[in-house]
Amino acid sequence: MDFAKNERLAVFIDGPDLRATLGGMGVDVDFKKVLTFFQDIAQLVRINFYHIDRDDDEDSSLRPLTDWLEYNGYTTVACAGRETETVGRRGNKSFLNVRVAVDALEIAAQVDHVVLFSGDAVLSPLVEALKWRGVRVSVVSTLQLRPPMIADELRRKVDQFIDIADIIEFIAKDQAAVRKPRRAQGASRSRVQSIEGP
Repeated sequence: MDFAKNERLAVFIDGPDLRATLGGMGVDVDFKKVLTFFQDIAQLVRINFYHIDRDDDEDSSLRPLTDWLEYNGYTTVACAGRETETVGRRGNKSFLNVRVAVDALEIAAQVDHVVLFSGDAVLSPLVEALKWRGVRVSVVSTLQLRPPMIADELRRKVDQFIDIADIIEFIAKDQAAVRKPRRAQGASRSRVQSIEGP
């Protein structure tokens, strides 16, 4: 991985995308370790977690996680919309990606490097806009699942692609629980519990 300790870093986590990725890999992430991981490799300026604001049981099960994140250095951003299943992965019909783009562009002048936890091709124009402003962009997703969670268009645009499988040992809740990724399309339909905080 290519990070400089003196780089000012902002991290933007697409919650639904991360949940689908972790579900497919069969692992749980420890958000305290995620925070520490980025604090150790650069000067972390901001870390945002985006989620869909829904009035149902799944939204209620997210509440402990978002509360924990808010008290432990993250900014959580609730986005209106709903999620739908699409060809083997969960997509959302909301303005989540728009919020990520707006927030990233707003902070661009204050950072040197932006990390996106997402595989969505629609973020490709954001990557171009950030790079035009002199900001390096990395994306964290995976090629380990079928279909891959990262869109090829997005992967080609960024300065650095980080396969989450390569860093999972540093951010997994229980390293012994890290298993070989499942290849089935239905693997993306995991519940929120797979990403709860400590």
